[in-house]
Amino acid sequence: GSVVGKPYEIIERFKGEKLAGLEYEHPWKNEIKDYAKLKKKHPKLHTLIMSAEYVNLSAGSGLVHCAPGCGPEDYEVGYQNNLPAYNNLTEEGLIPDGMGNFSSWKAKTDDNKFIQALKESGVLIATTEIEHDYAHCERCHNPIVFRATKQWFFKVEDLKGDMIKGNEQIHWVPESGKNAFRSWLENLRDNSITKQRFWGTPFPLWKCSKCNEILVIGSRKEIEEHGGQIPENLHKPWIDEVKLICKCNGEMIRHPDILDVWIDAGAASWSCLDYPQRTDLFKKYFPADFILEAKEQVRGWFNMLMVTSIIALDKEVPFKNCHMHGMLTDIEGVKMSKSLGNVISPYKMIDKYGADTLRYYFGSTKAGEDINFSWDEAKLRYKNLAILWNIHKYLLDLNGHKELIRENLSLEEKYILSKLNSTIKKVTNVFNTYNIDEAPKLIEDFYLDLSRTYIQLTRDKVNTENQGLVATIIFICLINTLKLLAPICPFITEEIYQNLKEKYELFESIHLEDWPSVNATLINEKLEKHMEDAQNIMQSILAGREKMQRGVRWPLQNIIIKTKNKELKDSVGLLKELIKNQTNIKDITIVEDIDYTLKIKPNYNALGKEFGDQTPDIVGKLEKLSPKEIIKELDENNEINIENKMIKRNHLIFNEEVPENIIAIEVRGGVIYLDKNVPEKLETEGYVRELNRKIQSQRKDEGLNKKERIRLSITSSLDISKYKEEIMNKVGAELLDLGDKNYSVKFDFKIKNKEFKISFEKV
Repeated sequence: GSVVGKPYEIIERFKGEKLAGLEYEHPWKNEIKDYAKLKKKHPKLHTLIMSAEYVNLSAGSGLVHCAPGCGPEDYEVGYQNNLPAYNNLTEEGLIPDGMGNFSSWKAKTDDNKFIQALKESGVLIATTEIEHDYAHCERCHNPIVFRATKQWFFKVEDLKGDMIKGNEQIHWVPESGKNAFRSWLENLRDNSITKQRFWGTPFPLWKCSKCNEILVIGSRKEIEEHGGQIPENLHKPWIDEVKLICKCNGEMIRHPDILDVWIDAGAASWSCLDYPQRTDLFKKYFPADFILEAKEQVRGWFNMLMVTSIIALDKEVPFKNCHMHGMLTDIEGVKMSKSLGNVISPYKMIDKYGADTLRYYFGSTKAGEDINFSWDEAKLRYKNLAILWNIHKYLLDLNGHKELIRENLSLEEKYILSKLNSTIKKVTNVFNTYNIDEAPKLIEDFYLDLSRTYIQLTRDKVNTENQGLVATIIFICLINTLKLLAPICPFITEEIYQNLKEKYELFESIHLEDWPSVNATLINEKLEKHMEDAQNIMQSILAGREKMQRGVRWPLQNIIIKTKNKELKDSVGLLKELIKNQTNIKDITIVEDIDYTLKIKPNYNALGKEFGDQTPDIVGKLEKLSPKEIIKELDENNEINIENKMIKRNHLIFNEEVPENIIAIEVRGGVIYLDKNVPEKLETEGYVRELNRKIQSQRKDEGLNKKERIRLSITSSLDISKYKEEIMNKVGAELLDLGDKNYSVKFDFKIKNKEFKISFEKV
């Protein structure tokens, strides 16, 4: 065979352990001034040592040089074999004086010079290029050199038990945070607390130059007590001038390092309370009720808070509750970082959609999970806040009161007040349990429902003597929504509040309001469930209309709902009028069965996922059952037992063969059938609705407000005489002529195949 282009022959085969202890010589031992001294002190230096952990045979001979001063893995192996962590590189990566010809060469930069020197020494067999993982700086992407240095450590391994016990007292959201922190603490090692830098908190340790006595200083007062002068500034370089007097009368000099910045972060939990200088704030506020940070802080801030408190405060746990969020990644799911250049500046989003949208969007991030940034998601939150804004604009046009008179509430009022109080209850609970990521969605669901359900249902009511009631309900719902949303979106909630302040005699600011309380007597879970069913039915009817391409302004005669579900029947019974009005249906019929042909086929995908190669056998047995038997079994037991395999609805595909004029739409708990065939009379109603909309739109274009009245004329081949009064009410006309009056505002249009000629003027 050949290796690196050189032929070789196998002389003998033996296990690697036979080589253990074999000595080799360093080709440049004469250049290294400490070499002889090191070799004497560490006999295993430059001998073959055995290591199972870090070496494999994927490349080369399986023999590697061990450099304990140049990396954590080598350090571990060297430590076990009493090899020195030798590394005399300077902080700049230079080889120091006293290293012969190599003095002042630079690590990594001068690699080629070293290769040349090996060639000249006659010890280089071959050079080949190999691909090899190598550590690089995350910021500038240059290769880095590991350098063993002497550091000071916190001795924490013997405190692990206390920290693991302390972790059990903390309420983590999500629960996986507790497990991740426990796992980190179980594997915790003593951590280094010093750094060789200039900026930062000076390491407060003085050492006697005479007797090596060590002193750790905690305050200015202690500097004076040990004979030191307080400098003008406690940072470097001034603190380095401070000399203390040892008990042996020797001079004590400060260790030149600074503290790792994480110590500042760890001690923040009590230093921000001015402890130990004063104790009142500490007694009142420590430990912290709540902290919030990203999951990477398990090994960072969370860890250091725990370590410093356990050491300094007699095993006190520094925080009671922790909400741990994920990391913000870019659209492709890569963690945002300045060095990668994939950071989307928060200001970019704030400039486009405002600070509240930013808070609203990120506040909804599921605890502990990363979030892929999406402009579409941000835009959706912005649009939803615009709906909240529009609710308050709508309210300002109405006349209402702050106080509610409960006697004259209809179903829609009872529903929205129930939903409001259920929402207050849920949001209060998620805040109290620190599941704060769940709050935005709960609040949003409520105010969207206020807009899409309650305001929609009361469009006609608002033009009657009931306007005051509607306005009061909207005010109560809106003001409580603002209070719930204020911690998440402080700006829009304050702006809306200020706009309502004068009319409703409110406080100076929403942020001075109390948190809303729940009125349990207004909660009606059954009604909320019925309304949810009704909304599902309405959405299904609208989907069916879309399928048949018949807009909601065009009435349908009748729909049939097929269901055996008692709850669904009750919901339709209670909210039938509401469903009819909202979907423009003249009648609703409920049946348990209908005479259409039902075909049931196996869902091979779902069956295969669960039952694998047993699927053909199951399908064979299913095919022997009639659709009637399958439905009966599913209705009674929610599953079909085939040789102890439980077949559920999702394992089957249901298809109904319906007449051409019928459209079938599934709804939770049943099926809705819509009939495309519509009597002539209903067609006329559809034309009238479209006509009203066109006139309303033209009024708006002419700058007329709601209260301003018009005289109107309509010319058409369609007989709309029965609808005169309805049209006048809808479009604010005090006079309607079904012939051309040639008023000042004129316009023509077509609805389907009918032509209309309109003119009107302001009264």
